[in-house]
Amino acid sequence: MTNVPRPTEPITCPPYKEPDTNEETVIVIPPISETFVDPCPPTCSANPVVVTVTQQPQPGSVIETIAPEGTMTTVPASKFPCSSSDLKPCRGDEVQDWKVFRVTWTPEYPKPGHPKPYYTSSEFDFDTILTITDNYRQSEHFVVKMDDEVLGETHENGFDAENMCQNDGDVCIAKGFSHGSFLVPKGKHEFSFDWTEGPQDWPNLKPASSGGGLWRFDKPCECADADEGGELKTK
Repeated sequence: MTNVPRPTEPITCPPYKEPDTNEETVIVIPPISETFVDPCPPTCSANPVVVTVTQQPQPGSVIETIAPEGTMTTVPASKFPCSSSDLKPCRGDEVQDWKVFRVTWTPEYPKPGHPKPYYTSSEFDFDTILTITDNYRQSEHFVVKMDDEVLGETHENGFDAENMCQNDGDVCIAKGFSHGSFLVPKGKHEFSFDWTEGPQDWPNLKPASSGGGLWRFDKPCECADADEGGELKTK
């Protein structure tokens, strides 16, 4: 069984029957670095199997699991370690707190086209999660590139000039501002944040001269520090 997230508590999968012998087998997934004694009580299936999960799952599109009817099946997997959803990955140790970025119209990037993208770089000797969010007015959708290749786009709960947020990125994300998180491998990388969608101006408001948002870096979660919902446990 591959790409199985390390649980914080033992998980006993539903029993299934071996196709040839018709005997039931129970799979028990223990937490990392924990030894199981008598993983299955005497009254349960005849063939308990302990699956030792020894490393963090690698990014993948699906994971294997056992369906309620007892057959093996696949389900979507978060590409973020120890996370239940790509939309809100579990962030580990902070590497860089929220920083403000601006995208501005210039003679080379005039309205009504996109403003000039924001450019930055990183160089870490470990993998990180890049998180980006719109701020101020809820009106910017961004395309994020890494090393001139599209890494992904932000997603939002619509656009709303009355929905305001300042410089706390987690508050902006909770309020539905356009945001996204992206896995960044270790090493040196160049990034651009490009405002590609969303209203540039709003009725009865002063025309915008720029847009922008917030960005940060964190280490991916260690699974032992994440709860069942993929949230970082309070230490």
